[in-house]
Amino acid sequence: NVIERQTGPDRKNSPEELHDDWMQAYVRMGWRFGLVRDVEQKTHPDMVSYQALGQLERDKDEVFMALCEIARQWIYDPQQRDGVS
Repeated sequence: NVIERQTGPDRKNSPEELHDDWMQAYVRMGWRFGLVRDVEQKTHPDMVSYQALGQLERDKDEVFMALCEIARQWIYDPQQRDGVS
């Protein structure tokens, strides 16, 4: 669902927005912050604000957004792919 949204008109404009949406979805599923990711306990170390994430996690979010944008332009938007604006 995230890839579909990020390749469509309702895409998020920043990694921070994307992280906030991810975190809200996890909260709705009963997850909470924990030092380790534990599926049974539903804990995850990334259940923090975007600013509190480590640089590696922020970089992953930015790379994910960039890849979705490439897919949006070259796979999902045939006008972009064909050079039509």
